[in-house]
Amino acid sequence: MKSRLLTYMVLFASFIAAIPLQMMGQNISRIKEDPSYIWAEALSQSEEQASETSYKGLVNKLSGIIAIHSNPNINRQLVGGFKKELESASHEVLTREKRGHCSFRYIHNDSIKKIFDSRRSKIVEMLSMAESALERLQIDIALRNLSWAEILLQSIPHPEAEAYRSRNGKINSAPAWVKATISEILSNLNASYKTTNANNKAIIAIDFTYKGKPVRSIDYRFYDGTQWSGLYSAKDGRDIVENNSSSDLNKFRIRYESSHSHLLHIDSQIKQIQEIISSQGADEEISKQRKELETDTLESISPDEIKNKILSVLAQHKENPQHDTTRLEIAAVHNTADLEQVIDRFCSAIEDGTYSLPDSLFAHDGLSIFNRLMRYGNARIIERRELHFYRLGEEIYCRSIPMVFSFNGNNRSFVEDIVLTFNKENRITNITFALHKDAAGDIVSHSNWPEEARIIIVSFLENYKTAYALERLDYISSLFDDQALIITGRVLKNAKIHNELMDSRFVSLTKQNKAQYISRLKQVFAANEFINVSFNTSEVLMLGKGSRMYGIQLSQDYYSSNYSDKGYLFLMVDLKDHTQPVIHVRTWQTKPDKEFGIIGPYHF
Repeated sequence: MKSRLLTYMVLFASFIAAIPLQMMGQNISRIKEDPSYIWAEALSQSEEQASETSYKGLVNKLSGIIAIHSNPNINRQLVGGFKKELESASHEVLTREKRGHCSFRYIHNDSIKKIFDSRRSKIVEMLSMAESALERLQIDIALRNLSWAEILLQSIPHPEAEAYRSRNGKINSAPAWVKATISEILSNLNASYKTTNANNKAIIAIDFTYKGKPVRSIDYRFYDGTQWSGLYSAKDGRDIVENNSSSDLNKFRIRYESSHSHLLHIDSQIKQIQEIISSQGADEEISKQRKELETDTLESISPDEIKNKILSVLAQHKENPQHDTTRLEIAAVHNTADLEQVIDRFCSAIEDGTYSLPDSLFAHDGLSIFNRLMRYGNARIIERRELHFYRLGEEIYCRSIPMVFSFNGNNRSFVEDIVLTFNKENRITNITFALHKDAAGDIVSHSNWPEEARIIIVSFLENYKTAYALERLDYISSLFDDQALIITGRVLKNAKIHNELMDSRFVSLTKQNKAQYISRLKQVFAANEFINVSFNTSEVLMLGKGSRMYGIQLSQDYYSSNYSDKGYLFLMVDLKDHTQPVIHVRTWQTKPDKEFGIIGPYHF
């Protein structure tokens, strides 16, 4: 009797414990069916990863619904910028399932409205503070609040529809009122100065007025005929500065500080919005493109300059020979069962949409690259087909898994064959996009070269093209020699003139050093939802007998979310240490030059 009673009690306890889980499941189902909720869920081996992935999923869904900016990538970043508000206003349900941890995150439309209403209140508060400061002639405070309110306006949907009732009772369009007020302040400021000399210094007394009245406070910089000063602050209408007495004060100029970017650290929210907005750079404005064309354009690529650079590098390497690491043994892989098991888990995680795999399947770099790959659009396996394995040194390569990548903010998609690299512990160390078969065929056709050398060239180019797609800025930086000769190009399309009978394209060719190239590339990555590079054909020449220095000419298709072009890429690369390739020359052309054609290995 006692035994039966104990059994009933255990069953009853199990039933009671199951009720909350059942109710939770019913609530989740109800939320999924309710259009007033936006939700996302993710499954992962770790609770933290599941939570992070579901949050990102929620941001992606919201960015598809909330239109703050016309650029999809910037729009997603702006929505993601509400991190504190979204984490506070959304709800998360974490459960443990057989396949791992599941995170279900949701938010109600009313909560989203409250977030934007809060930001609108902050904008109104800033505009009111600007008016009060202007009445007190605190010009620095007025300009700072106006400028920062202007930044905040760019973080809400349809800012042009935002109204602001100024102190005179008039209702204005907030963005228009901000611009007009800033313009009105700057046009009514006046600075006059007197100079005296003492101890080889020019003592400059500057008086600041607004509508004829001394200002209480203002921030400014001055130009002394040679350079602009640091930031100065004037109080009660006057400031006194010292300057070199030899400066030409006939060129003395004042520039008022309106953006107060040096104080953005005070409000991390505004700083983040400003960084996101400014990341789109000048690429979207034709006028700025023309300015770039005028200021840093090369008249043409100089083959002599490139030739001299190549000869200089070759001479230097001849004097300082290094150990050749390309002499590796290539071999077939016969026992692939364990590797195929890993690949099966890799494919399944992508096919079921969880994109979640245990860290133990990866080496450190491999995990980082996998996470980047899963952020590269919406990934899907096209088919599972026969895999090809080979060993090079201590690494095993698996070719290839066909995948397609699509993007929420763009109708373009890309098909890529994925190549996986494994270490001797069967952990994934690298993931790359395979080279186009024609480009790879051109390299493999050099039958007089060692097979391992040809594979290393193919592998280098696959790493190179994949690094741009996955935005591996540190890796790309590591490829270029500090003294590399880099010539970049950009097709500038004339938006005002379109005639099918005339070429309405301008090509900007710019010579850059490594630091400039990496800095500009960082801006390009920030401004695009995706980048994809395809090499269609290749010509490769070994530069020097028995050398591992190569000249590689490639026909390249370049695509990004806001720009695309076709052209010819030339690389001079040292593959003596195949684990650390070094690029000494990189040039780009949109078409053959009239005089010397396409820069390629056979010029040299």
